[in-house]
Amino acid sequence: MVRELCETRFGCAFGNDGFLALARTPFDVLCHHGAEVGDYRGPDFDPYRAAAANLHRLPEVLRALKDRGC
Repeated sequence: MVRELCETRFGCAFGNDGFLALARTPFDVLCHHGAEVGDYRGPDFDPYRAAAANLHRLPEVLRALKDRGC
């Protein structure tokens, strides 16, 4: 139902070039859902690597959003 009310984009991982380009374009609402979780219950899960992926280029993302008034 959401797809009928907005423009959806897929494959924009947080902080990648596509995400930054999107963050610099005009929009009313930005809703990003997605996270690196992998096998978070497994003994080999690296929470630090997951957090780093989920916050990839955070300063650049925040700057891009701030620069466009978000």
